[in-house]
Amino acid sequence: MAVMHARGQLQPGEDYVHAGPLGTTFTRRIEELTRVGSHDAIVPSISGQGWKYGLLSWLLDPTDPFPQGYTVGDIWAG
Repeated sequence: MAVMHARGQLQPGEDYVHAGPLGTTFTRRIEELTRVGSHDAIVPSISGQGWKYGLLSWLLDPTDPFPQGYTVGDIWAG
């Protein structure tokens, strides 16, 4: 929504309905414009309905050298 706003395609208060391939819809809206530090930002809202269709369990290998994850900078230090 932020990219759409930056391109002039979505204004605050304007609904944007996204339809998925199964016909389900979610309505998105920019509630207000704001700033985060020196950056322009939006306050978004999303409404719709979804259903759980599965469960997943994550397991952590005790030998994993990155148990909290990593960023590219962690592995490509300059």
